[in-house]
Amino acid sequence: MKNNKESNEIAFIRELMAGKTEEEIQEAEENFRNYLMLVKRIALRVEEDEKLGISRPETTTKFNEDDYEMTFENGKLVLGPKEK
Repeated sequence: MKNNKESNEIAFIRELMAGKTEEEIQEAEENFRNYLMLVKRIALRVEEDEKLGISRPETTTKFNEDDYEMTFENGKLVLGPKEK
């Protein structure tokens, strides 16, 4: 296998999507890259707002990561509540 930096493959996605077509895997990798870029833009925006003194109200609900899980559905990464 090629070096990840050369091939742009994302190993954990390929492992999670074992048995899927190359096209589905590449689409999932692209979706993940787009997600990371969105997270980066949000982080940069919050950082810039803090520098400018713009405050954000506290949210009324808190996110508890133990209550959620990530799964693949129809070739897409989905964050949803854990089944109890």
